[in-house]
Amino acid sequence: MSSIDRYDDIGRIEKYDADMDVMHPNRGKMADIALDFLAGLNAAPIRVLDLGCGTGFVAERLAQRFSGVNITCLDGAQNILDLAKSRLEKHNNRIVYKCSDFRELAGLELEPASFDAVVSSYALHHLNAAEKVDVLRECRELLVPGGLLFNADLVKNESPEFETRIQDLRVEGILERAGAGDERFANKAETHAYLGEMERAEGDQPLDVEADLALFREAGFSHVSVLWLEYREAVICAQN
Repeated sequence: MSSIDRYDDIGRIEKYDADMDVMHPNRGKMADIALDFLAGLNAAPIRVLDLGCGTGFVAERLAQRFSGVNITCLDGAQNILDLAKSRLEKHNNRIVYKCSDFRELAGLELEPASFDAVVSSYALHHLNAAEKVDVLRECRELLVPGGLLFNADLVKNESPEFETRIQDLRVEGILERAGAGDERFANKAETHAYLGEMERAEGDQPLDVEADLALFREAGFSHVSVLWLEYREAVICAQN
């Protein structure tokens, strides 16, 4: 089963946002950091591509933050895209939905230099390095000169020892937030096992921060920078 298939599974996506609150409590903070930076650096964005939009979590914040923004929400899983449509119903006059694997951006016939910004959240870590740099190149072609790409996503530590400790801290936080009653997170060992199996099933391939930044530069972006980093999560900004 591919990562896209996993996010087309109704059972998986019905509890997606609740699970994200438990497993990735910084998700809202990361989105707000990207949008705060976008708001302060440029004029209000008019056209934004949400790459791997999922349930519409970031698109909702975009629509609430920028009253004139038009958003293209793209995701490869139709069921989760339908969930985004429901979530964003009151903003749907400003949103276009496209169901496509974002590794196939070139086939969507989007106009070059047609977006002021591209945002992505917890999506690109499913790609290997070669796939990721190709997608980043396609995104750069879609951005206006000076346009910004924000990637709020998972990273790993280049030190195996540090990564082990970070994973332990991650599990401790999950156990605290999940509370009693969720058999997936019954104890530390079962939580580690569940997370490991989930990441294997979804094809997670996070890179360390320096390797990630190198891919953005290889794709031709300038002013590539880490805006925020905590343990296994980072917000990276790159300018076309």
